[in-house]
Amino acid sequence: MLGPEEIDFIRQRAAELARRDGERLERLREEVRALRGAVRRIYPRTTTTVSLVATDAGEEIIEFDPHLFFPVRVVDSQGRVIFRDLLTPWMDVEVLNRQHLEDGQPKTPLGRLMADLGVSALWELSPMIPDPATPLDRRNRRWIQDYRDLGEWAALYDYLMGPQEFATDTLIVRDGFLRSKLFAGDHFARMWERMEAAVERRRRETGRRLFVAGIAKRSKVLDRYHLALFLEGVLVQPGACAVRIPPTMERQVYRWAEYAPGEEGEARKFVAGVLHLVKFGSRPEDPIWAVDVWERHVRQGEVDEILGYLLGDAQVGFPIPFYPLCLQRAHEQARLGGLDAELLQDLVLQTIREQILPDRPEALVTFRLLAGGRRKNRDGRE
Repeated sequence: MLGPEEIDFIRQRAAELARRDGERLERLREEVRALRGAVRRIYPRTTTTVSLVATDAGEEIIEFDPHLFFPVRVVDSQGRVIFRDLLTPWMDVEVLNRQHLEDGQPKTPLGRLMADLGVSALWELSPMIPDPATPLDRRNRRWIQDYRDLGEWAALYDYLMGPQEFATDTLIVRDGFLRSKLFAGDHFARMWERMEAAVERRRRETGRRLFVAGIAKRSKVLDRYHLALFLEGVLVQPGACAVRIPPTMERQVYRWAEYAPGEEGEARKFVAGVLHLVKFGSRPEDPIWAVDVWERHVRQGEVDEILGYLLGDAQVGFPIPFYPLCLQRAHEQARLGGLDAELLQDLVLQTIREQILPDRPEALVTFRLLAGGRRKNRDGRE
């Protein structure tokens, strides 16, 4: 139990910390007050909305998996698979590279992105992909998640650059912000330059406009300023509304300065979006989301139109209310679980049975039982 001295110590420390935190909150409120006049109403509009989402895959999808297979899928909200792969943390990255680009010829959306950027290897496209010379025990196992994220960016690139026809103006919604430190050099900025040229060419030739926005459920900017926004009455008024966040506020939040926009007119190496905080619901207490609008649309004065399309889609959002339905559908299409997880487990067992233990099938059963018992003991589950 806490003794009287400890209770008195905690009381004093809590009072001191609360006072200092109150000073910090007051500074945040001063920053937020300047946004009051920048809040604007948004009104629903209708157009085709499509979302691209990568499967949130990992070791937990397959219960028994000595190889640590990592399935990668990027699908759109209509269920079309745009990018797919299966890899392990220890696989030969040179073999992986040839699956995308061989003798200068692209074979996948990621290969097309590499070829268009003049990159011949995955580890040249992103420093997160291990160089073949890197010893296996020096690899960061997170590289397979980074590879999945590259596949998601390649899917967006392929969607905008591809030959597919669009029957109407279309809003493409990315699951996450339109910014990334995943790419080496200026590859990220050059990718967006090529996509902008393709979108403009399509508009001239077909009259169809393509819009791009990214939306995130969590944002460090929103986490920092949420209470101040509430206390200052910003984005808590009735009706759907939005406010653009100044770059100065973003730069105070992000760990890496490159992840936030620079000064006006400064080149954006890792950032292609302009951050807005948006409330799609009509009630003051409805949730606020962080939305990155492609800076091309900001330059052309299309922000209200895009937010209106997002609002129209979010009004029918289910099961998450006031969250874009296209994103929710894409997540459902991308999810691997239930029968899909059972199928993956069966495929893993079949591979082990055929390639590793062809003469001792009973050994696999015994090993699986022992491994399962160790996992239960480690996790504390019955």
